[in-house]
Amino acid sequence: MLGWHFTTVIYPNPVVDEVTVSLDEDGEDTIEIYNDNGQRIYKKKVKNLKKGLKYNMRGKKTGTYFAKINCKGKVYTAIILKKK
Repeated sequence: MLGWHFTTVIYPNPVVDEVTVSLDEDGEDTIEIYNDNGQRIYKKKVKNLKKGLKYNMRGKKTGTYFAKINCKGKVYTAIILKKK
């Protein structure tokens, strides 16, 4: 049985100011962003995951963040690197 395989799209990565988070699949669900302590810092319902969303990282500390994308009952994660 073949499973679902979608690609998360994070750009630019590393990011200075604004990052785009999307999935190469049409659908409607949520995108969440977590800091390196595992605290959710952002959550938004997105009507078009393929289009995704832009998130302003300005003012966030340098480090590693995680994007969590929910789509059709599956969870996809990606690393976001924040630089100065």
